[in-house]
Amino acid sequence: MHRMLLPIALILVGTGCHTFQPASVDTVAPGERVRVRVTGAFSDSLATLLQREDARTFEATVVSEAGTSMFLDVPVQQELRGMRFETLNQRVEVPTSAFVDLETKRLDKGRSLLAGGALAAAIGAFVVIELSKESGGGQLPGTPGGPVDAIVSWDPWSAVGWLLGR
Repeated sequence: MHRMLLPIALILVGTGCHTFQPASVDTVAPGERVRVRVTGAFSDSLATLLQREDARTFEATVVSEAGTSMFLDVPVQQELRGMRFETLNQRVEVPTSAFVDLETKRLDKGRSLLAGGALAAAIGAFVVIELSKESGGGQLPGTPGGPVDAIVSWDPWSAVGWLLGR
């Protein structure tokens, strides 16, 4: 159970470390993640295709750029397949005249370091608190001899509660 806490914490830290930077159609490359805002008229034509009421703003992956339009893979649905989620994408051709805003998704190194440092400090504080607790030892009543081995039990869910301040 405790083996799952580290990957979950890393995912949570990593998801908050991205920013969107303004870009133009001619500066984005295939494979880049972008956030797009399109005109109202064009979003009306996309609404049924993307299976959402408001298709004015969405995230996508750039597939290619062809002069007056750009091809984007837009996530439309997530399905659970076996033990993992699979994202289903819809390829959409967006004319460059339909773009109101185009931003690229970038990893913010400063935020990442700050979030990683905060996570490390929280884990360190948790370890110090857990190790400073009295966990037994000493002598059992009515038994002669030396100390009894200390037994430390750890419940990972209480650690999550502690980290969240509950």
